[in-house]
Amino acid sequence: PVILKTASSSLRITGGSECYNRVLVLSGLLQSQKLDAIVVTTLVNVRYYSGFTGSNGWLVADGSGLTLLTDPRYAIQAAQEAQCRA
Repeated sequence: PVILKTASSSLRITGGSECYNRVLVLSGLLQSQKLDAIVVTTLVNVRYYSGFTGSNGWLVADGSGLTLLTDPRYAIQAAQEAQCRA
């Protein structure tokens, strides 16, 4: 499973979902390029990988999963949306 963390919660994304497959591709990219982490800052890509639709957010992908970073105005929205819905 992949763990998507926000400031107020964690979400376990299980195998077989479209989100899980997207994250696996991203994880493969990290491994193939020998990167420890990647920071996703383009909002359309943040939404693609996390489901978060706010106008302020970054996504950090590393070996432990994904972490969604945003400012406090979006704490509730991030917790509700960060489920990798397309």
